[in-house]
Amino acid sequence: MLNFKGSGKTRIKDAFKEKKQEENDANDDPTNKPKTPFTQEQLTALWKDFAENERKNGKQLFFSILSESEPVLQEDQLTILFTVGHVSGELEFNNEKQYLLAYLKEKLNNYHIIIQHEVKELKQEQKLYTNRDKYEYLKEKYPELAELRKRFDMDIDF
Repeated sequence: MLNFKGSGKTRIKDAFKEKKQEENDANDDPTNKPKTPFTQEQLTALWKDFAENERKNGKQLFFSILSESEPVLQEDQLTILFTVGHVSGELEFNNEKQYLLAYLKEKLNNYHIIIQHEVKELKQEQKLYTNRDKYEYLKEKYPELAELRKRFDMDIDF
């Protein structure tokens, strides 16, 4: 003997779950959402606003990462390229990127944008400690300095 008791409820619940999942998928699908064009200037301003909000919320590391360099809007007008200055910052950026992306999508009214990042060690200025270091640095900038040093018989290692 077959027991049909409760199976109707299960099918109805399953149907509701499927319907709810379809609605969620439709909401996540960017094809149904706006694709308003925006400029590099708008992007940069919102990026800085978001970074400042992160600083105020105590996320100093993420603020620092976002402030290292400016995002670049690519030619397709949908892809944002951001350079992370160090490998350790990449993990933090990946952890927080979803919140940044949601913020930008909402504020720019463009739900098709994506953020790509690359890690490039940012060039830091060389520290000049010794007299020789200072002389070599200045000699590169002003080649005439080598001639002056020879002419006046100057010792750079005093």
